[in-house]
This record gives sequence, structure tokens and C-alpha cells, in this order.
Amino acid sequence: MTKNFVLFTLFILFGVIFAKSQNQETPTFTNDYSGDSIEDFLFEKLYENRILIIPECLSHDSYDAIQLPIRLFKRWQSINNSKKLFIGLEQDNLDENFEFVRNDEYYKIERFATICPSAWGLFSTRRLNEYLFYIDLMDTNPEKFEFFGFENSYHYYSKNLERYVLPSQLDTLTGAIEKIPYLKSKAPMIIKYAYSRFFRDYLSFKSIENKIKNNPDAYFIIIIGNAHTLKKWSFNKADYQIIDAYNIDTIKYAHTLGYYLKRNYNPLFIQSKIDTLTTKPTLTTGNNSKIDTNSYRHFFYDYFYLIPNSKDVNIEEPPLLSIPSVSNLNLLKNKNFQYYNNDKFKLVAQKLIYLFTGVTPKIEEDTPGQVGPCTFINPKTEKQIDFDLYKDSLMIWYKDGTFLKRISENPTQYNHRSLFKGIFRLMGKENFETFTISEQNEFMSYLYAALSVIGNKNERDYAREKLEPGFGPSKNYYFYFKRLYGVRY
Repeated sequence: MTKNFVLFTLFILFGVIFAKSQNQETPTFTNDYSGDSIEDFLFEKLYENRILIIPECLSHDSYDAIQLPIRLFKRWQSINNSKKLFIGLEQDNLDENFEFVRNDEYYKIERFATICPSAWGLFSTRRLNEYLFYIDLMDTNPEKFEFFGFENSYHYYSKNLERYVLPSQLDTLTGAIEKIPYLKSKAPMIIKYAYSRFFRDYLSFKSIENKIKNNPDAYFIIIIGNAHTLKKWSFNKADYQIIDAYNIDTIKYAHTLGYYLKRNYNPLFIQSKIDTLTTKPTLTTGNNSKIDTNSYRHFFYDYFYLIPNSKDVNIEEPPLLSIPSVSNLNLLKNKNFQYYNNDKFKLVAQKLIYLFTGVTPKIEEDTPGQVGPCTFINPKTEKQIDFDLYKDSLMIWYKDGTFLKRISENPTQYNHRSLFKGIFRLMGKENFETFTISEQNEFMSYLYAALSVIGNKNERDYAREKLEPGFGPSKNYYFYFKRLYGVRY
């Protein structure tokens, strides 16, 4: 079970069990801000409050949701200001990931994917466009920007006790304590659950608090997932059993990151929301005539950043999950994804597997009735598909046009945000009754541009070989990716 799946399951759980939270009074202001006035207003508030909290309603790598902080960063870059802006991101290996990107090793970053409704986050891009933008900001303006990760995903192993322990137990233990990265942890599920449920947000807050204390003259923008701005968690019967069994101090621990920040610093909270009545990005205080604040009564909020609801909202761009590659076969093999089981997303998952293997699979949920990983069964053999068997076929199928033939059988079925809708949108493709030779060539350029950054060496070299005649030679690792995808920031 992956880290992201555990955390996403907890997010769903929190959304169900917070029903008893206290209501928050709706603001009485009616002023709306759009265009440059958004940055103007929020910078006034940043100078007053020192800390802005920007939760994202979509995902950490959604182009739509990330636009607000991106706009603020670009404005901060342009103004004459001697103060430094610290940006906290909900990641544990941010410095390591930045180094991967700087060293042309983006393909080493572990990715997570989703096949799910449009209001949910897509994670498989793992912020590549953002990483490139952030690194450029820091490298060209080191006196103005610093990005830091505040996630703490280590588990703790007591060598004396020869077992994993919780953070609340550390002060009472003697002997060596080993910090184990989450992905290498062999902690039992109850320890993993208790960590995420009761300690994760507290440890994240301590990381942020340390940055704030060590930089008393700086300003901060913290970007976190929406669930972490709930006013409080509510506990179920199983939670109370864990609390009693491990003697967890729920006064100190077991609160949301938003709660800790609100109690200690009283920052400004800006929630993001997809809105059907908005025609352009708008910052509003959220009176009831314009926005349904009732659904946010359990969350901390001061303002809402409204994202126009259109058919293209929250599209996976670039669609790295659906690029045939060894890395994506490994992603599927390791079940580093989550699947929402209904007829629509069943078809999406089947088309993805068919593209990679030529097999239209039967799908079995690993945990029936819950969002999470699933198992793909070959209907001819009635056995689980072994994705390792297809790794040697990928290059053959690229060269003989197999992938393009499979997509051409029914382009409409691949026009989904978890598949290739992002590419089709960039192409301006609207007619899916045909797939012309010119469109096919353009489509493959997008595929190769993504493959050039996520593929293994043979895949990357082949992608660059195919792109060079049309776009020219370049030794820059991200040259082709930027040419086709890097136009958003």
C-alpha cells in the first residue's frame, strides 16, 4: 500500500467524520478581486499577517489550482523588496527532488497516479513544470525566495525494542532510534495509520514553526492540501482504541495543520474552489449569494479563490501516467495508484492497460467498495497481468506504430483527463471522428516530449532522436519538454 493511497484514504475518512465540527460565521464583505487586483490585495494582507495559507481544492500539481501562488511569486520577483519569501510545500523530499531535476534525473522521482473523478487530484506529473519554475526563481533570485518541504514521512524504529514506535514514544525510550523513510518502512499498518492520523500534521507544523522562528523578518506562503485546513478531526471507535492503546496525548497531537497554524500565528486562509458562476479567476470573501460557504463551514477560511468551472478544468498536462514507458509499467506493477470504481473510470483504466499491453483487462478492486489500487486480470488466462513481460515490447511498439494504432481505433475513448485530454487540448483537437496523419504526427511529438524526461535511457534517447528533426538538436535535458509543455508559467 502506497503512502499516497494511505493519505488519500485518510482524506476521504476525514471528509466523512468531521460532521460535528463547529460552524464558521460567513464573512459579511462583498468585495471581489480579479486580475492584478488579486495580487495587490493579497500582498497588503501578506504584509499585515506575514503568513498566507493557500489550500488547493484540486491537487498539488493542478495547473488551475496552483495559479494563485504562481501569480504571487511572479509579483514578488518583480517588486523592490529586501525581504525574503519562504514557500512551504507539502513534500518530504523537496531538496532531493530539486537535485534530481537540476541533475537531469527527473525520471528517478517516484510518481503516484489516479484514475478518478475530475474534482479529485491528479498526481502523476509530480510538479515538473512547477519544479522548473521554482528552481529558476531560487537560482536567479536567491535573496528573495526559498522553497522548503515540511512533510515528515519518516517512521521510527527502536533497535532496543526491535520494533517501530510512534513519535509520542520517543522521549521515553533509550538506545538508538533509526529514522526509516516511509517508502522503505516495514512498519505494521496500525503504526502507519496512527502516524498519518495523529502525528503527521503536528510534525509538519513543527517543521514550519522552525522555519518561522529562524527567519523572523521573512514572509511565508504555505501551500497545503485542503483536508489539512479542517478545524479539527473527529475520532471514530477504532481511533479511540488506538489512542488508548498507545496513550496518545490528543491535546498535543491529533490536530490539523491548519489548527496549529491558526492557534499559533493566525495566518490568512485562502481556499480554492471550482465555481460554475465565475467566468474569470476571482478572489472573494464569499457571501452566500455568490458562493456556497456551507460546505466550507468545517474549514478555516478568510477568502476564496474561485476557478471557473469549464470542461478543461484540472486536466493532467502533461499526461505522464498514460505515456508508455518502463516507469509507468513499474508504477502499475507496484500499485502506486488509486482507482475509482465505476463504469466510466473502468473504461479509462481498461484503455490505459490496453494501450500498454494489448490486453483489455478485467478489473478487481483490492479492497471492494473503497478507492485504492486494483488488480488487472488477463481474461484469456484468468491470471494477473505481469507488467514486467511487456517492458521489452515498448520500444518495438513505438517503432512499428502499435501505440498509435491502438489510440487511433477510438480516439474519443482516450480523450479523458487521466489519459490524453491534456495533449488533445494543446493540439486544439475537437473532432474525434477522425485522426489525421498530421494530427498523429503532432500527437506523437507530445508523447516523445514526455518520454524524454520520464523514460529510461533507451526510451529517452529514442524520444530525443525522434524530436530532433522537427525541433532541432539540444543537449538541454528539458528542451523538448519545455518546447511542448512548458508554456504555462
